[in-house]
Amino acid sequence: MDGVDPGDELREPDDEERLVAEDMEALERSVRGPIPRVKPLTTAELAVSPPGKERYRVGLGRALLELVRARELVLTFVERDLRLRYRQAVLGAVLKGAMSMAGAGIALGAATAFAVTRVMKELLFGVSATDPVTFAAVAVLLATVTLLASYIPARRATKVDPIVALRCE
Repeated sequence: MDGVDPGDELREPDDEERLVAEDMEALERSVRGPIPRVKPLTTAELAVSPPGKERYRVGLGRALLELVRARELVLTFVERDLRLRYRQAVLGAVLKGAMSMAGAGIALGAATAFAVTRVMKELLFGVSATDPVTFAAVAVLLATVTLLASYIPARRATKVDPIVALRCE
């Protein structure tokens, strides 16, 4: 639409607008139900007209309400993320401590068991004193038991609210 000034008053539609209106009517006939026709208003027109003032205020109020909702949604996600990180940190710290102690115990136990093999040779039947499969199986079994024994209380500890836990101490 060439030559249209923003300050122009209402005028008769030109050929292009008539073609658009005809296309809209054809589209309306092809679609179920009528398409509502709304004349868009500028912000200045909204602020000046009495029903426009009310719509402008309602729209502004809705926009502010949506901003508050969005803020609350973001805060909820941030709080949930912080709680998840806290729980993961607690679980990781407990499991790391337990597995490091278990690893040290397994290493010390394997060294001691290997050193005592000469004494134990006469008590073993069907297995050599330094059987690597038996040593590995016992180490894996002890690591699994340690992991389960530390995971269950650690998981329970993550369900406690951090603020409540700090108040109790």
